[in-house]
Amino acid sequence: MSGADMVDMINNSTMNIRPARDADLDAVLSWEESGFEPGERWPRASWAGELAADDRDVLVAEADGVPVGVITVQTVFPSSDLHRVLVASAWRRRGVARALVEAGVDAVRDRGARKMLLEVRYDNEPAIELYGRYGFEQLAVRKDYYGAGKDALIMKLYDLQEDA
Repeated sequence: MSGADMVDMINNSTMNIRPARDADLDAVLSWEESGFEPGERWPRASWAGELAADDRDVLVAEADGVPVGVITVQTVFPSSDLHRVLVASAWRRRGVARALVEAGVDAVRDRGARKMLLEVRYDNEPAIELYGRYGFEQLAVRKDYYGAGKDALIMKLYDLQEDA
């Protein structure tokens, strides 16, 4: 089942992954506010740019028709980048991010990408654990990526086409 068509049951709610729309921006910005420190947040214009870009897939997870998370990925053949995953506070640690990552990987795989890169803050243990379980491997550290003393781990998922 492709990520865009994925339906999953989480705590008696039906979750669906669909393409993001402009109408989702207010929810996305609220997740930015609850998930990132002020200097790390993307503004509305950045998210609007993600929605408008031809080389991006921006996907929203809905639980019972209500948006609860978003992922944005970019494909520049043969590579892809996972730019951002956000989940509403009440829905964290319930499988939403996993479903979004799976849908994002499916989307870039469908575009022909062979590998995916991402940066994750070195102290974001839940995200690092999720990416590791999905098969991402740490490549390097990017010093001060999120600000002074806030390094990022660069992680890579290999051989997307072999897993298809």
